[in-house]
Amino acid sequence: MAEAIEIASNPKPRFKAVKHAPKPKQKNDGNLYMFFGVNHLVPQQHEFFKELAEEGRKDTTTGPRSDFIALESFWAGGPESPSPKDLDAKIKSRSDEALSHCQFDQTKPVENYIKTGDPDTYWYLHKCINNFPPVKLYGIDKMIMDILDTARNSQTDDNPSQTYRFFPADLSPVTQIEYAGIFPNIISMEARESFSAEYLRAKLAGKPSPNSPPFKTKQAYKEYLKANARQTHALNSLPKDEIALRALFESARKSGNVIFGLAGIQAYLAKQVEEFKSSNTGKAGYIMWGSSHVEKFGSPKYVSKNDRSLSIILNGGRYDPDLSFDKVIRDMGLEDQMFAWILPSGTRDADVIIHLPINGSDPINAEPPPSFLEPKGAITYLR
Repeated sequence: MAEAIEIASNPKPRFKAVKHAPKPKQKNDGNLYMFFGVNHLVPQQHEFFKELAEEGRKDTTTGPRSDFIALESFWAGGPESPSPKDLDAKIKSRSDEALSHCQFDQTKPVENYIKTGDPDTYWYLHKCINNFPPVKLYGIDKMIMDILDTARNSQTDDNPSQTYRFFPADLSPVTQIEYAGIFPNIISMEARESFSAEYLRAKLAGKPSPNSPPFKTKQAYKEYLKANARQTHALNSLPKDEIALRALFESARKSGNVIFGLAGIQAYLAKQVEEFKSSNTGKAGYIMWGSSHVEKFGSPKYVSKNDRSLSIILNGGRYDPDLSFDKVIRDMGLEDQMFAWILPSGTRDADVIIHLPINGSDPINAEPPPSFLEPKGAITYLR
């Protein structure tokens, strides 16, 4: 007769489960490139960037914390000045002959000023940026030099975590002219943007500055472009039709994607940096280019796949009659308010538009943009 087997209602396990601490999430080593697109004819937009850069080095809740600044106003890449020692002597004597060197790589003069605060180097760099007519005409030169000084002054802080690094962001005119003789303007423009991304990656990683890409044929450029471009799929542009654009804006406003006021905008940008740094060990920085460089098929196209970019178009300060967005904002009675419009994902024009108050400023009355840019984009000049 089979014996009855008593089964315990709560049998003890033969082996104890071992609890393992969760593995810490590995952080990426990419960088955050926050591209700010400005209109070179609007000093108010440069002023906004300057103040943002000054606030950005403060580790506070009122301003976004960043690690570096890069400006289109200074050159990198291509050859250095043919005679560096001769240039140093010319700068010291503040000779007009020194200004013939302005078209070459300015990395060393910029680094020298950041490190030493040498007044003669300041004079040289100031004179160089004034070679671009709108800079001097609208007093933008002083703002650019103030941004350079923001980085310079951060070097003396007791807290090294608040030190700003500063980089030139554009390809030297010497090389630009060389490319322009080989390629159409649009390709020369993209060569500047692709080199800039490569240059910043190298500098942030502590590597030597890369040489400017040795493009000699269109095919060589296309191969380089294919290898380095991150953004290759089609994106939707903002509608140029004013009725459709207004409807899109009003929908964003209802859904909370329009932020009014400086404090709210600063908090939004700070959140982008904070979220990035929570999962990345890389650097976050502000990069100022002309607005046509900041649309998604411009500079953001060339950041590394391991990096993140945020494309921010600055609008307003002055009314631009060529832009549908300016007309819509005027019709809605919002042109004297400050706000940020967070655009739908996959928008080609930008990720964010920051509108600055007009406050009665003279409208822009400029020559039309080059033919390879579309003169009637909704918010910027698309290529």
